[in-house]
Amino acid sequence: MKKETSTNNYNYVPMATIQTPTFVGGYRFGGEYGLKVNFTFKPNLFHRTMMKLCLGWEWIDGKI
Repeated sequence: MKKETSTNNYNYVPMATIQTPTFVGGYRFGGEYGLKVNFTFKPNLFHRTMMKLCLGWEWIDGKI
């Protein structure tokens, strides 16, 4: 009886690393525990002001 040996014929592929984006802040709506949409760039003052006046979304600076 022949003894079987396990051999891998697969090529070694190193795992790729993924960089997560750095968030500078985001819009929050729905109160303190509402939904927050984060951005990687900060919109200008006019854009932030109009979002607050028209839609009621407030801009929150800083990390999550």
